[in-house]
Amino acid sequence: MNSKNQTRAHWEKVYAEKSWGQVSWHQKSPEPSITWIHALALAKDAHILDMGCGESYLIDALLQKGYTHISALDIAQEALDKAQKRQASPSVNYLCADAASLPNLPPVDVWHDRAVFHFLTHEKEQHAYLSSLKQSLKPKGYLLLATFAPDGPLKCSGLEICQYSTQDMQSFLGTEFALLKEERIDHTTPSGSVQKFNYALFQFLPK
Repeated sequence: MNSKNQTRAHWEKVYAEKSWGQVSWHQKSPEPSITWIHALALAKDAHILDMGCGESYLIDALLQKGYTHISALDIAQEALDKAQKRQASPSVNYLCADAASLPNLPPVDVWHDRAVFHFLTHEKEQHAYLSSLKQSLKPKGYLLLATFAPDGPLKCSGLEICQYSTQDMQSFLGTEFALLKEERIDHTTPSGSVQKFNYALFQFLPK
């Protein structure tokens, strides 16, 4: 089994065996993501991509605020099936794919990634992700990226991760991405432990 299939099998197993409220990344309310996205004052038909959506309630929150063009992408079909049962809406396109090798998408206004990018621990995967990001995101579109901070966990769901400061994110993304906002967040897991995150909002300004 190649590494991509191993990754898919891992996440299929996680979502098959655990309820949404049991996983460490569970949020009752998708903050600060929904507040940051809504503050951009986008048109309601702006294309918002939730990368690695899992069963996140961000999709529910976007629908409640009236957004009508949402792509929900995850490597695990099990997660998408569960999410779709709860969030069934013609405004949401569910896609089973890998973060580093996306299907063709309509141009994206907002690329939201809470805790997917930090699972890409190999340089080849990271640069494939960046290539997909640049190909998909509209000029002047937004990237909302959240990763474990340098003082955050070293692993998640039994997998190694890469920790990032906001400066690390900026260095990787390059000068085409302008930093608009950043915030350190303490995420409390369902078990009560605290995970240190860095959230950053960038605007894509290709030259």
